[in-house]
Amino acid sequence: TWLGGGLHFSAAVAGGKVFTWGKAEECGHGLGESAPPILEPRAVEGLPEIRSLRCGGSHTLACSVAGDVFVWGCGLTYQLGNRPRDSANPADIDDDPTDELRPYRISSKQLDTRFVLLADGGAQHSVELAWEERYADPKVEAEKESQETAKAVLTTPAADESEPPAKKRATEPEANRVPAEPQIAEQEPKAEQESSAPEASASADGMPLLLLGADTSGQWKCDTCSLRWDAKLTKCKACESFRPGLSEEDIAAMKAEEERRRQEDIAKFTGSATAAK
Repeated sequence: TWLGGGLHFSAAVAGGKVFTWGKAEECGHGLGESAPPILEPRAVEGLPEIRSLRCGGSHTLACSVAGDVFVWGCGLTYQLGNRPRDSANPADIDDDPTDELRPYRISSKQLDTRFVLLADGGAQHSVELAWEERYADPKVEAEKESQETAKAVLTTPAADESEPPAKKRATEPEANRVPAEPQIAEQEPKAEQESSAPEASASADGMPLLLLGADTSGQWKCDTCSLRWDAKLTKCKACESFRPGLSEEDIAAMKAEEERRRQEDIAKFTGSATAAK
């Protein structure tokens, strides 16, 4: 049993039958505007066995056990789906919609091969949840997914040839790397060379940088991302892996030191925030 109501009427389904009461022209009993209101629940005639019932603002939708939808009430905004009344003969498709004083079974090509599970409505619209009466075949779905995956692989664009050479060397396997050709620079005074040498291995803030295409002496290679780093670094700046060869005790000590510094930074921040208050 389900109870529902519109603006000027109420409806209930019990034992497969629909009962309505309220404003006469919206109750589905064939009564017009001049008829007095229906004061007691009255069974709606002309309906098969109904399993679900919903009400819009001024119309009703009933779903039968066979999967059909029956509607009645106000159809001013096409909420009854009665244009055309017969999808096989759409001669009235351009006519203005009308009200339905008695239950009307919706005729639609989209619903001819579907089972309507539920139909509901609002103030000026209706909506149906329909089922095609078939289940998905796992084998067919798996084959379809495999075909879509293969298609995606085939349509994947090739790597951008405009990618920076340094990035290519950093990401390609070690075995495929081609040694960089030595660059011949103009001879500079010795003093100037010495002053510019530290810039090759340090950034503006003094942090060691990744060295690519240069002499690998004094560098170590990360076991995780295969990038090479200055020997002064104990941790990879790309993946944060520790330098190979460090003992577990050394790594534990470094992690403890990082945590200590992190807690100090947090304390400074919280302390300044408390002082500001």
